[in-house]
Order: sequence, then C-alpha cells, then structure tokens
Amino acid sequence: MKQYIAIVASATTFLFANNAKAQFINDPYDYQRIEASYVNQALVVDIDDETDTQHTKGAEISYIKGLNITTRLPLFLELGGQLVVTHSNEKNNGKTEKYTFANIAIPVNLAYKLAFENSSNFSILPYVGPNFKLNIIGRYKKDDNKISFFDKDDVEHKAHRIQIGLNLGIGVNIASHLYVGYRFQPDFTKYIEDGDNEYKTYANYFTFGINF
Repeated sequence: MKQYIAIVASATTFLFANNAKAQFINDPYDYQRIEASYVNQALVVDIDDETDTQHTKGAEISYIKGLNITTRLPLFLELGGQLVVTHSNEKNNGKTEKYTFANIAIPVNLAYKLAFENSSNFSILPYVGPNFKLNIIGRYKKDDNKISFFDKDDVEHKAHRIQIGLNLGIGVNIASHLYVGYRFQPDFTKYIEDGDNEYKTYANYFTFGINF
C-alpha cells in the first residue's frame, strides 16, 4: 500500500519542484467529466498475524464536477459519484471460489490544476481528499456454498455498509476533451469488524475520461 502512496506523492512533488522552470497559467474555470476506470481492488485479511490478500478486478463509471474555490488560484473542489463493480473467479484445491463486490462512492477532493502557458489543452491535476463509500454487494461463493458478507445468517461478523477512505491521485488533460489518470484509494475503516482480526480494503484505479 505504501508504494502506491509514494508513486503519487513523488509525481506531485516533482511537478511542484519544477514549477519555477515551467510557465504555468491560472486556469480557474470549472470543469466536469465522465470517467471509466479499470479497477484492481484488494481485500486484506489479517488473522492471527497471518495475512492473505484477495484481489478482485472490475470497472468503475463516475461523474466528477470541479468547482473553483478562488479565482486567484487554479484550486478546485471536486465532487461527484462513482459506481464500482469487481469480481474474481479462481480455482483453489480443485474448487471454484468467486468474490463479487459493488459499491457507490462520493469523493470530495481538493485538486490543483497545472495548466501550461504554451499548451492550453494540456494540464495536470494532482488531488487528494476523503472518500465516502456505500457497499451494496459483498458475496463469496465456493461451489454451491454462497455467503453474503452483509447477512447475519451467513456470517458471524457482518461487513460494514459504510466505509470512509482516501483518494490520492493525479490526472492529465491530454486535449480539450481527453483525460487519463491514476488513483489510489485505501479505506480507513475496516470492511469487517472481527475482534483483533482485520479485514481491510484498498483499490487502484486506471482512468480514462471525457471532459465537457
């Protein structure tokens, strides 16, 4: 998890450190975009000091609106909505194991837009902020054995419907309408409360977007 934070932090530090060499302009105009992302999500299970990580992969669709906070700086408050669905299907000891997760999230990010003087269509957007997530599906299936993490009849310790996490990412507007980006999203709150045992989640997002 630390390596993902280091990647985004290093890229952002590099950009600001080279601010004096590049000619940036103030671009305080609001923006909005629709995004589609490839998602690699991890459920980290730590039981009796033994850790196992279950990866699920899937997609996200989202809408983001950037609102300028002050016309003196290209500083924006990003708000929006996201729908994420991930799934895994693996063979373990001759039996098929399937995980399915889905959530709806509301990001609240603080973004700084680095627009270049000689290239009005190219800009860089590092951002950070809290993420509020509503888990709507959490399922596990092994052959004919089906479990819902939110059903007390299936599991002793139910999963949390609400999780709070962090958005840490960087995006690039390649042209007036095209956007690509990367986001790391660790959750601060546990997915399942089970005494000293920990069930935590984090996800990586690789994004393509359309600005309008």
